[in-house]
Amino acid sequence: MKRINIYRLAVVAFVLAVIASAVTYAKATQSHIAESVLRLHVIANSDSDADQKLKIAVRDRVLNEAESLFQNSASAEDAARIAGNNREFLEKAAEDEIRKQGYDYDVRIEVGEFSFPVKFYDDIMLPSGKYRAVRIVIGEGEGRNWWCVMYPPMCSIDGITMSNGSRETLRRSLGEEEYEMISSGSRRAEIRFKIVDIINSII
Repeated sequence: MKRINIYRLAVVAFVLAVIASAVTYAKATQSHIAESVLRLHVIANSDSDADQKLKIAVRDRVLNEAESLFQNSASAEDAARIAGNNREFLEKAAEDEIRKQGYDYDVRIEVGEFSFPVKFYDDIMLPSGKYRAVRIVIGEGEGRNWWCVMYPPMCSIDGITMSNGSRETLRRSLGEEEYEMISSGSRRAEIRFKIVDIINSII
């Protein structure tokens, strides 16, 4: 009986050690991924068709303005710094677009660290977690969200696109192992990070 109990304890200890190792590794990976990108989060005033259409117009205007700002960015950290230094400029551009579209909503742009869910961009999966981002809140900010990545550019006025240049920038920043983990629509990676999310919620 004692041997059985000792065996069970050993199995439980082994499983807990494996889980702890997986959680630690996944957290470290997510943190490194978060350091390698600057994300974009646009929140519409409401879910009405008009407000959702306005959200896209504001998104396009900000992306267009940001393209020239980020053209010499050497890293996601550099892009975030540039976005922060030009926050008022981007905010005024967004406000100008809102007025051009015939609305008088307020708009607020924040550059900081925000929570993101799991998202796929082409065949790239970004796990949930905290990311540096440019967040645009239009009016009441009660409508559906639009999520993307500003650096390296994974979104454009046409939607979700990822050029070969953006892929190589991300690959160099992450390293081959981590890039392969989140690319090719890896369901194993999605499941791994999902398990970590569940464990964290339990803890």
